[in-house]
Amino acid sequence: MRRTPVLSEAKRLRACFLLCMLCTLCTHIHLMVGMDTYEKIWLYTSNVQIVASLAFLVLAVRRPLSPTGRWHLALGLAVAVWVMVTKYMHALYGEPPEPIGLLLSRFLVLLPFAELCGDTDKCSAIKGAAVLTWIVCLWLGLMALLLVLNLVPQGLSEYVYWSGARINPLWNAIIFAVVMFMGIALCVAGCFLTRKRWLRIALIVGAAAQLALVFLTHSRTNILMICAFAAGTFLFTAGGGKLRRNLLLAVLGLCLAGGIYFGSEAIYKANNQRLIEQLRSQENVDLPTKQELDENYRDVDIWINEDGYLTDGVSNQGTLAEDMGTLNGRKDTWSAIVEAFRNSKDLRLFGTSRFRDRILPEMAHAHNSWLQMMVQLGIPGLVFSLVLTAEILIACARVLLRCRDKAKITMTMWVLCMLPIGFMEPFLFNAGHVGDLFILVSGYLWAWGRKRD
Repeated sequence: MRRTPVLSEAKRLRACFLLCMLCTLCTHIHLMVGMDTYEKIWLYTSNVQIVASLAFLVLAVRRPLSPTGRWHLALGLAVAVWVMVTKYMHALYGEPPEPIGLLLSRFLVLLPFAELCGDTDKCSAIKGAAVLTWIVCLWLGLMALLLVLNLVPQGLSEYVYWSGARINPLWNAIIFAVVMFMGIALCVAGCFLTRKRWLRIALIVGAAAQLALVFLTHSRTNILMICAFAAGTFLFTAGGGKLRRNLLLAVLGLCLAGGIYFGSEAIYKANNQRLIEQLRSQENVDLPTKQELDENYRDVDIWINEDGYLTDGVSNQGTLAEDMGTLNGRKDTWSAIVEAFRNSKDLRLFGTSRFRDRILPEMAHAHNSWLQMMVQLGIPGLVFSLVLTAEILIACARVLLRCRDKAKITMTMWVLCMLPIGFMEPFLFNAGHVGDLFILVSGYLWAWGRKRD
């Protein structure tokens, strides 16, 4: 007698969706509580993600798998096995225990979700993650608004503050800018999906508000990538006609990107001047220029750099000319990583969780997503990330050439623009707070490029 399955197909897929959202929620909670609290709860959220990942695999692999699904599952399992090996070796070397739920959930749940759950057309997981992401954006945006209006409660002033003229709500300016960029991309994609006029207006307003907050971070890489995202999305969603029309659209896209960039500089400059006047109106606040500091060897908490912007010892952002040569010190960090790996066989094989102790005391991470994977998981971790990157680039090209769904094109452009950001920061694969949406959408890309919509 044939046994009746415990769970129907529909119930099993719904359970997989809820487990996927649970894994995403755990990471998003980190963003909402800020850096200090996140470090205290990371172990608990990691345990939840481990259990959710295992439950997801039990439910998801019972359905027939496509070749892409088998490949994503095999890659995820390979990463999971190697994570276990490296953490065991780290423990043998006397390194402290490390939460592993984040990596397991990203590579065992988020990456293969689209193919394992047959969700490549409905994109239910992306829609669910979008809602969770917008909640985070709304919360961080509220913190930023309180800071702009000088209404931050005393208890939050240590976590929501200006670093020079750069805004820092709960996290540093760069992380905040990346989160807002996520929200902007989802708002634009949502505009293409909805037919409700009021919702489309709300999404446009939301994207504009988030864009204005990104301007206050003065995160130059993020702003440039938002410009590229705007120009690329405009061209690929409005194009498809004759060559002359596409050339005109390309010019208009470049004008849009230029408007965003110069608008960002204008808004940041105006806010910088407002903060300078506000500080000068207070007693016992000294705002010397960089030249005055160099001449008098003075030690102050905040000063005005050569571009006329407020800066401090936290953001360490100099002028564009100063930072271009060294990428704001990142080249020195990368050189230190390469040198440390050259001199240590165990680093090359298994990596380390003690970046400051074994590589560079002044830095907490690699400032590069691929090098961060190498630091944490050794050279095999770097190989995993490079293989996934190659797949992402090929899949993005296929979507942009074949797909006609404007929402999918929008999210593809966002993934493409996140890669240069990942070159400067460790966010894409292994950071404990940003990267879930990137991995989730990356799992959908190959299916999107299979056929014209």
